[in-house]
Amino acid sequence: VPEIITHLHNGNNAPESDGFPGDRYGPGYFKDHHYPNYPSNGNPLECKGTLWYHDHTLDFTAQNTYRGLAGFYICYDELDSGDENDPNPNALRLPSGIPDGANTEGCYDIPLAFADRRFDQNGVLTFDPFDFDGYIGDKWLVNGRVQPYFNVKRRKYRFRILDAGPARYYDFWFSNQMEFQVVGSDGNLLPAPVTARNLVSGAGERWDIVVDFSTLPESTTEVYIVNRLSHSNGRGPDSGRLPMSEAPRLIKFNIQPGAVPDPSRVPAVLRPLVPIEVVNPVRREFKWTRNNGMWAVNGSLYDEHRIDFTVRQNEWNIWTFK
Repeated sequence: VPEIITHLHNGNNAPESDGFPGDRYGPGYFKDHHYPNYPSNGNPLECKGTLWYHDHTLDFTAQNTYRGLAGFYICYDELDSGDENDPNPNALRLPSGIPDGANTEGCYDIPLAFADRRFDQNGVLTFDPFDFDGYIGDKWLVNGRVQPYFNVKRRKYRFRILDAGPARYYDFWFSNQMEFQVVGSDGNLLPAPVTARNLVSGAGERWDIVVDFSTLPESTTEVYIVNRLSHSNGRGPDSGRLPMSEAPRLIKFNIQPGAVPDPSRVPAVLRPLVPIEVVNPVRREFKWTRNNGMWAVNGSLYDEHRIDFTVRQNEWNIWTFK
């Protein structure tokens, strides 16, 4: 269908700018969205960081994002300012510098969109719109390139990791099992960094990590990000974890020789998380089932013209998904 609608995933926007699946438009038309980029309640602790946008057309989201209608949408604020040399005492000074084109000199804040695709013998993308279990590819792409490489210096880098789908789960590891610092997830900074060796991610999920290549021995000249989850079909990953020797290599990092200056840091405190006091909540349960190969919620298929319930302003809700 030649229609699209853009959705800013995890954005705090008014309904008319949310990219509702039924709010699509066709050739010859356009739609303006208003993205305030700042929490509507004025609370800087709710500022977002690593977001992404994608097509949201009803029944065609997978096909359209598969063809490339998606990208990163990165926000900054006084705390996460995108400047590792920021003189502001409130700035975190995480590794900074996002590439603008092919030149990556001085760029240490790198968005990485992971996806899998399937091509025919002529190198043309293929997709099966009748596969409602989730279409699984046999080629690994990072930022649209098949198993690319990236030259890095011996210093800290911030990688913004996105599982761009459409159906595959990942268990991300470095091939040498090195540790890294997790500083953000799904658009928000964590209250404090968390040391990890791996990250499990489903479609649409994001992780911000800081990797320090200066800690590696001089003899280490390359390292890979690998995926230790296998899929027999698109319904979900197989049980267990692949041995490192069998894990597909997704992207190669060529580590350059010699020490370099590194003014960036990973503070012990990032963005504090204020506890939520829930008062007299309304409880709702959503149960997903399969209906003729399609998903049903509480026994009903999606209908853009049907409203099942309304949430009142200032009303606390606890939702349970099964």
